[in-house]
Amino acid sequence: MNLSIVIPVFNESKNIFDLLHELDKTKRKEDIYEAVIVDDGSTDDTTNYVHKAANEVTFDCQLLNSSSNNGQSTALCMGVKNASFEWVVTMDGDLQNNSSDIIRLLTLFESSYKGNNNILIAGCRTKRFDSPIKIYTSRVANYIRQGILKDNCIDSGCALRLFNRDYFLQLPLFNHMHRFLPALYKMSGGECDFVSIDHRPRTCGQSKYGTLDRLSAGVWDLLGVYWLRSRLITKDLYEDIK
Repeated sequence: MNLSIVIPVFNESKNIFDLLHELDKTKRKEDIYEAVIVDDGSTDDTTNYVHKAANEVTFDCQLLNSSSNNGQSTALCMGVKNASFEWVVTMDGDLQNNSSDIIRLLTLFESSYKGNNNILIAGCRTKRFDSPIKIYTSRVANYIRQGILKDNCIDSGCALRLFNRDYFLQLPLFNHMHRFLPALYKMSGGECDFVSIDHRPRTCGQSKYGTLDRLSAGVWDLLGVYWLRSRLITKDLYEDIK
């Protein structure tokens, strides 16, 4: 497959260089990659490390720079919009996602969903290496979100996902939307499937999310997505309108 690997980063200079080299080592020979790195207003030397790695890996690297820190969803949308290929994989830039797990997403897609452009294949971290409070609050939030939105996703915070570029860009775009992609896909008539993946402890840099920040934003976002789902024109009605 031809894949655009979209990686939003903010102050990840100590990780992005190693991540791009890891992608180079773990990709299948038959696949063609491009990396779309979105520097979301970093204040360190992330950009320099991206340029350095780009000169050493075997795939093309596209660097997009934001003048300010606009958040992960905005950076994600910027990367997807500028992706060269039809199929996109998203992942974090902190090395907690294992690049070799991209193959797990591709294997499921190729065995069950090839030719299906409305599929989202998302990773689910089976064993997380985060702080106990972060793991606990995420489990509670995932439980509440599943109960309200019925998206069957046990790990909405996992960034490792595979989807079609054009289908993604037709979804409602808003801040923090990356945490609601399974629900948004189902609301729009798409499909979701999930793959168990690896998760690694963060060894460099700092997490960009605080517990209270995620909690307060998550409540408003959940209410907004629930409202949107109740007002959305269903696929059947849309066909009748046409």
